[in-house]
Amino acid sequence: MTEDFAATYRQMSDDELERILADTHDLLEDARNCLLAEFRSRGRTDKEAALIAEAGRKRCLPLTETEGIDLHLTAEVGSVSTHNGTGRMFIGKRNRTYDETYDYEEFDSTLFWTFFYVPILSRGQFRLRRRVKLELPYLTREASYIFVIVRQLG
Repeated sequence: MTEDFAATYRQMSDDELERILADTHDLLEDARNCLLAEFRSRGRTDKEAALIAEAGRKRCLPLTETEGIDLHLTAEVGSVSTHNGTGRMFIGKRNRTYDETYDYEEFDSTLFWTFFYVPILSRGQFRLRRRVKLELPYLTREASYIFVIVRQLG
């Protein structure tokens, strides 16, 4: 089995190896050892491997374990969803920032009660944090993302 891992990694590009190395927490020990051996055989150091693996670990952290969020306010707001456009949804995205280290975006948005997608009553403005999805914008819906609240705005 070790030979299979080694042969597979030899055929991969440096970029492919780095992507796998960023997810080493999911690998079997034999696979991890073969990956590191191949990484070293290409003139890369253990320090580089450790930095790539640590960056991958940070991108996989749950949003609730990132700093600067208000878990109490997140729980208080609770689930945000609609049925046929009726319910609660966040509308708008202002002051967007992206954190490459942890792979999340933050932005300001307003929580509305909606009726057939028409905003009726504002619940407040919030600074949200959510994972960046690799989906096409027209195939996703704002209310379907998992989010945490950083703070409530004025």
